[in-house]
Amino acid sequence: MNEEDAQNEEDIQNEEDVAEIELEEPEQSNTQATKPPRKRKLTSSIWNDFVLVGTEKDGKERGKCIHCGAKLVINTKTHGTMHLKRHLEKCPKILRKEYRHAYDHKKDHEMTSEIIIYHNLPFRYVEYEKVRTRDKYLNPNVQPICRQTVGADLYKRYEIEKVKLKEVLSNHRGRICFTSNLWTARATTMSYICLTAHFIDESWNLNSKILAFCELKSPHTGEEISYKVLECLRKLGLEKKFLRVRCSAHILNLIVKVALELAKDVLHNIRESVRYVKASPQRKEAFAACVERVGIKNGAGLSLDIPTRWNSTYEMLARALKFRKAFVSMLPFSVNTTRFSGSKYPTSSVYFTQVWRIEHLLKKFASCDDEAVERMAKKMQIKFFKYWTDYSLILAMGAIFDPRMKLEMLEMAYGKVDPSTYKLKKEEFRENLVQHYKDYQAKSWKSSSGTSATPTPHELVSESPLDDDFDNISTLFTIL
Repeated sequence: MNEEDAQNEEDIQNEEDVAEIELEEPEQSNTQATKPPRKRKLTSSIWNDFVLVGTEKDGKERGKCIHCGAKLVINTKTHGTMHLKRHLEKCPKILRKEYRHAYDHKKDHEMTSEIIIYHNLPFRYVEYEKVRTRDKYLNPNVQPICRQTVGADLYKRYEIEKVKLKEVLSNHRGRICFTSNLWTARATTMSYICLTAHFIDESWNLNSKILAFCELKSPHTGEEISYKVLECLRKLGLEKKFLRVRCSAHILNLIVKVALELAKDVLHNIRESVRYVKASPQRKEAFAACVERVGIKNGAGLSLDIPTRWNSTYEMLARALKFRKAFVSMLPFSVNTTRFSGSKYPTSSVYFTQVWRIEHLLKKFASCDDEAVERMAKKMQIKFFKYWTDYSLILAMGAIFDPRMKLEMLEMAYGKVDPSTYKLKKEEFRENLVQHYKDYQAKSWKSSSGTSATPTPHELVSESPLDDDFDNISTLFTIL
């Protein structure tokens, strides 16, 4: 008998926790010899880690550890499992499982960077006292990280992700759209530009990836902005042939600002009144008391506009009930600006109908009986024709691809505005559509594998929050 078996025998003698296992009854007579052995259930939790291997050559029954493969003697008739439990307490395989994720300083840095990026936390987060206390409690071997190290780690992460994104864009077989966004920080008065790439992958998912986020030096002219955009694209190896399309929301903003300029005195008075009311809590309370006294239902409060965004001016005027009637004609332009500015759905398919709607409305307003509205509309028409005399052919393609509109919609739209040229323009669109289709047909697209729950192109269009303007095209033209 070896030492291990001797130890097992000793453990068996001291065992009181009896396990129920399969057990054969001793032979009592010849009539009972043919009966199958009576079975008992294995109820002890120890059998989650051991399996019976049966009686071996030495005549002893053994159980096998499923973790390390060690075989231990088991007396199936009289004793239990304490020696098996002792083995589990010192099983080398189980110990390695418990500590298989030893502290890795590099992995700690990577996960910390992900936390800061995902939750938009400040770099100083890693220096918070309670954060460090918790980390030390979870693992005494953890090494504290300072905010300077976090900054360096994030920059390394940025370089790695930039290479990955560059590879994704270079291998993309479809078209890639780029948008730029500019703003000035109020605290530092520094200007920034953010360049974003938008593309649809092979699973028809709309992806938006930030390519560059950098400071924009003055002057903020079109030439300087274009130079900055080209510089960012060149760094990513994307300086291929591309087509520039003006921002529709920005052009619409310029058109409406011409009209608002005629009412600048009224706007100034309204803006200052709103600013006065919102200047202190006491004035807000006094204004609320006045609203309640005259019986006005207090819904949304007063809103102060942002001068560079005309639709915020509309919101300010809409809430100033005394002046709302004078500006009710601005509602369609506010709706169109919101639609042009969408980021969760494709906007190219709504470009044509919205631009056409604006032109048609201006044509109606320019011939109305109200002299003030007529004068305002004519000034807006000048700005409109400066930028949108010819609708963008590329963006108008989106209307053709929209299953709710097709070429018939373009024919009806041009017929409303200029019946003499609509046939020629329709034919031009048809020729470009055929050429566009041939370009895509020449590419070898890979079909997406698997059965994913990604939406179809038609579902993507149908999910765009554009009210029900296009549910019935004939109704749209009847209304306008």
